[in-house]
Amino acid sequence: MSDLLYELPELGYEEPTDIEEAVDLLRKYRSDAKIIAGGTELLNILKDRISGPAQPLPRVLINIKKISELKGVYINSDGWLHIGSTTTLLDIEESGVIRQIAPILTEAARSVATKQIRALATVGGNLCQRPWCWYFRHPHFNCYKKGGKLCYAVSGNHLHHFSIMNLGVCIAGHPSDLAPALMALDAVVEIANHNGRKEIPLDQFYLDGRSVYDTVLSHEDLIVSIQVPTNMRRRGMAFAKARIRGTWDFSLASAAVVLEFEKDRYHKARIAVGGIAPYPFRLYTAEKSLEGKSIGNTETLLEVVKNTFENAKTLPMSKEKRRIAEATLLTALINAAKQA
Repeated sequence: MSDLLYELPELGYEEPTDIEEAVDLLRKYRSDAKIIAGGTELLNILKDRISGPAQPLPRVLINIKKISELKGVYINSDGWLHIGSTTTLLDIEESGVIRQIAPILTEAARSVATKQIRALATVGGNLCQRPWCWYFRHPHFNCYKKGGKLCYAVSGNHLHHFSIMNLGVCIAGHPSDLAPALMALDAVVEIANHNGRKEIPLDQFYLDGRSVYDTVLSHEDLIVSIQVPTNMRRRGMAFAKARIRGTWDFSLASAAVVLEFEKDRYHKARIAVGGIAPYPFRLYTAEKSLEGKSIGNTETLLEVVKNTFENAKTLPMSKEKRRIAEATLLTALINAAKQA
């Protein structure tokens, strides 16, 4: 039998009913525990024995699905859109509140996998996905993200789901589709641990390809919710994703754009991209370059795309991905601008 077809290892199991209990359990077990909610990512890692010095297999699973505070979509008392961390992607896709306030989030959720998977997969899990790199996912390669010394994809097969921007040690493209959409919406991540709660802007949540870990989360941290401001200034927004298969697949490149309009000019822009670097990120220079420019000038949008990718660092097998990323960003920019 293949090593990739093992049964799940023997595991302990905890099922907290509130956030305080969950945080206490995380502090007790630390790196010996993993949080499980939808399990669409974690169960694959466990069954395939994806482990290494920086990623030990857990001894205990902490199931947070029964914590009611972690579920749901609503406008909170501060007027912000509140999305609980165990809210499913299907809930996001079908939410009328989100469709009205943040339709790019609806589109991003709908682009993920199949409806059956979206009915299980959670917002917190989507943001915290590990690399979908065949070297990381194979138990016989001790790659950098698992605590090894190198990235096998650099000299190996890096054809599709790999970086063309901000190359670090790891070159796997980050797989989250929700992350760029939420970044473009100025989303904030609410985190709980034994010290209390804190909020981190999503654009400060991810670490780059020089880090073994993907996010700023420690073993004791629990994502409670995602908070999105609901500024209703006249604006347009769009999400675009390029993938190999038309049905469902991880993104070759994704882009999310939110443009605020003032008369016939761009007042403010928020642009985020995913799938083209080891982490999703905002294009701050591109955003600034649009402010004050006339709406409807396609040349301005083309210039933004050209400047964004002029220093892209493609590897031998990923050169085509630069053109794909350019087209994806341009599509999102044009579709958002049309809404003026």
